[in-house]
Amino acid sequence: MLVSCAGSRELSKAWRYFVEAVGALYAEQGATLVCGGAVGADQAFQLGAVTLQGKVVVYLPWASYEKHFHADGFWPPDQIHTADAATPRHWQLAQQCHPAWYSLSAPVKKLMVRNAMIVDPFEGRPDVLLALPNRSKLGWGGTGHTIRCAMQLNVPVFLLDAWRSYP
Repeated sequence: MLVSCAGSRELSKAWRYFVEAVGALYAEQGATLVCGGAVGADQAFQLGAVTLQGKVVVYLPWASYEKHFHADGFWPPDQIHTADAATPRHWQLAQQCHPAWYSLSAPVKKLMVRNAMIVDPFEGRPDVLLALPNRSKLGWGGTGHTIRCAMQLNVPVFLLDAWRSYP
């Protein structure tokens, strides 16, 4: 099973523990977790999975992104990919799913391409995207973009804070 994960950078302590537990649960079931390595939900999913020696694949916008978390063997993922390895399909998906693509800076575009890679990873099509969006952000921020990319690819989305899935 391949499970993609994305979520808010701002997590309460309770949500952090919950998301870590979800990552651990999927790792315990033998799933490979795919995430974007950001502070907050992404790192909590990763931490939960790695704690149980689960397989984690991380897609970063650039190699130095959150380096303190991924460097020196601290909770190392099985694989790390960057947006530099993205295919034209990833770039096209990121562009299609962002309403203001042409107004974004080059680094922000790489963040969005990383989002597309999370739901269209090199490892195959994910069975589900687990998402915990920041609902106070317009369009639910980067997690909302990841959700739109998943829906474009018909990857089922499960919103952890709403206990519902799409489509």
